[in-house]
Amino acid sequence: MDVSFDGDIASGEALAIAATRARELAEQRIVVAFRTYLYEHGPGPTDSDLKIFAKLAVVEHALQRDCLPCFMSGSAPSLGTKVLPAA
Repeated sequence: MDVSFDGDIASGEALAIAATRARELAEQRIVVAFRTYLYEHGPGPTDSDLKIFAKLAVVEHALQRDCLPCFMSGSAPSLGTKVLPAA
């Protein structure tokens, strides 16, 4: 069966872009909170802000490292292919 992965590549790229944008927004929120803390003596970033940023960074990294190269290299398994666990 001949399968095209063009849709998968596009969706993988879209996921990676969305993950990057989400991480950048979380990062900007932290930067603004630190600036407020330093210059206006307001509260700094919350633990929640930092945890969300860390989780988004992990997701972004995983998408860029694992998902996209697989599809870009053409080594993605075709439908019906069994992927065996590593021995």
